[in-house]
Amino acid sequence: MFEVELRVKGTRPSEDKLLSGEFFDYNCITGRYRAGSLLEEIVSGPRSTLEFKYAHLRLALEAQIKVYLVEGSTDLSVKFVARTPSIDQNVTLLHSRDVTVALSDDGSIDLSRNVVVVEGNGVLIVGVQVKQQGNDKEVGNIYREVSFIAATSGESHGTLEVVFSKMSIAVAWSLLF
Repeated sequence: MFEVELRVKGTRPSEDKLLSGEFFDYNCITGRYRAGSLLEEIVSGPRSTLEFKYAHLRLALEAQIKVYLVEGSTDLSVKFVARTPSIDQNVTLLHSRDVTVALSDDGSIDLSRNVVVVEGNGVLIVGVQVKQQGNDKEVGNIYREVSFIAATSGESHGTLEVVFSKMSIAVAWSLLF
């Protein structure tokens, strides 16, 4: 059973207000779902409708993603996504919209979400859509992606190159129990 509570944060925990509390059942024992397939559940309550997308995985791996700008312009607007070929549903890691992306002191791009789950024998695809800004007009709009073979531990590395920038992608793998 999955239970989700959405709360409006107050200045203190005692001031938090419950916005919505919903739940749904998932029975993985019945065998009617193929492992790795995307499932969707929509749950409506008096104050909200929640959409859940999830997949049953036989072996789940955690992929922690870090992106570094190696060379090129920092005047970028980016959208980073991740997906697996079997589920083929993009998860947004960062969407800076039309705002220039901020870099940390170590040259890494701060992702809004940096962890995704990948199937044990799967592949992780990290993609980036980049817009370079210049003189109040769009100079380029390019999409690139790089694939990583899932691993139970260790780190994988790849590079994403666009005409005006080069990014290094590091994925740290760990087994979920």
